[in-house]
Amino acid sequence: MCGDRITDAVVVSREVGPVRGKPVHGSCEDKARAFTQARRAEKAKAKAEKVAAEGPKLSLAEENRRLLARQDLIRQRQGQSKAARSGKTGRNS
Repeated sequence: MCGDRITDAVVVSREVGPVRGKPVHGSCEDKARAFTQARRAEKAKAKAEKVAAEGPKLSLAEENRRLLARQDLIRQRQGQSKAARSGKTGRNS
């Protein structure tokens, strides 16, 4: 919204926020629409790039398998560090 007097046709703003539903210049509304479309295009492009960078979506079973394998690796490392601190070599020794 530019704040100038409206002398030509009045357009009702479709923007989100406090301007929504208020009278604006037709040119101001066109600028706002163009800006919104550009912003949506940028978001869609960023989302597509993020999805492409992540690779294919894993199935739930594969995701769980990887999480459990990571937990096992963490537990194994914790056991090794505890054994190294206490001077023992095996588990439950």
